[in-house]
Amino acid sequence: VNISFVQVPLPVKQRDLVSRVRAMRRTIGWLKTSGAAWILYSLQYILFVLGGPMPLQTKLRQAADRTHMTVSNVMGPRHKVSLCGETVERLLFIVNPCNLAVMVCIVSYGGQVSVGTFVDTAVVEDHKLYMRGVEEELEAIVAPG
Repeated sequence: VNISFVQVPLPVKQRDLVSRVRAMRRTIGWLKTSGAAWILYSLQYILFVLGGPMPLQTKLRQAADRTHMTVSNVMGPRHKVSLCGETVERLLFIVNPCNLAVMVCIVSYGGQVSVGTFVDTAVVEDHKLYMRGVEEELEAIVAPG
C-alpha cells in the first residue's frame, strides 16, 4: 500500500480566490508538518498488513459515505516519455474507489498540468454550471497578477 486518503474541508465560505488558496495552503501545510498524514498512512498500512485489503476497503467506503468530492494530484515525469516508440503527450490519473459524485484529478507531466473533472449527473443536476465554475476558477488561478 503506497497511497493514503486524507479528508480536508474545502474553504467554500471564503469569497475570493486568494482567500480560498491561502486557506487550503494553511490546511495542507499543517498536514505536512504536523505528522497527521504520516500517522493516517501508518494506520492504514497497519490495517492492510493485519487484515488484508477488506478492512481497509471497508474503512475507505465508510469515509466515502461522508465525502462528496475527491481531489487527487499526481506528479508525473518532468520530461515526456515514450511508450512503444510513441511520445506520450498527456496523462490523466483517475481514482474513484467509491463512486463519488465529483472528482478533480490534477496531473503534472512533461512541463504541463492537466486537470480532469468528472461529475455524476445523477447527483449534480446542473453539471454544465459546475464545469463553468471549475473553468473560471482555474482561469483565475493561472491568470497573471
